[in-house]
Amino acid sequence: MAFTPEVIIGIIGTIIGISSLIMSWFFTRKALEQADRNLKTQLLYEDKKQALKKLQEIITGSKYFELHEKIDLFLLSFEGNYVPYDVGKEIHNMLIELEKFENNNAYYTTIGEIREDTLAQDYEPPKEGMTYQEEFDRDFEWEIKSFKRIAKERLNKSLLKID
Repeated sequence: MAFTPEVIIGIIGTIIGISSLIMSWFFTRKALEQADRNLKTQLLYEDKKQALKKLQEIITGSKYFELHEKIDLFLLSFEGNYVPYDVGKEIHNMLIELEKFENNNAYYTTIGEIREDTLAQDYEPPKEGMTYQEEFDRDFEWEIKSFKRIAKERLNKSLLKID
């Protein structure tokens, strides 16, 4: 068989056609993989955003005595898995600090003491002529508001990181 120019052109054309088919398959596969990753990222973003909004609703809409339980239940739920670990841990640590404040300053049996079946502590005389009840209520209300404000700021900051 002789290699005439027509045969050589045919072989080269076949090789170019096959190589372009392989290259187009390769790049199409890469584009589809990237589109799949983008879709998963978008879905994760929406789930994360919804979880952070729900956590913020729990924090702002709950009374103190139910706050710890609701937040723990939410963070352990399926939807709570979308809350970033550092955010969940920070909120949990802030709740622990709030409970410590209550345990150290309350004149009544606190939630923590009820859990541990212990008695309330002795207290120093109240400041500014207030009763124990008034002083504690004022301080504890401030601590709860502070907790909610800081938690809300942290959640909003986390939402901005998603964008």
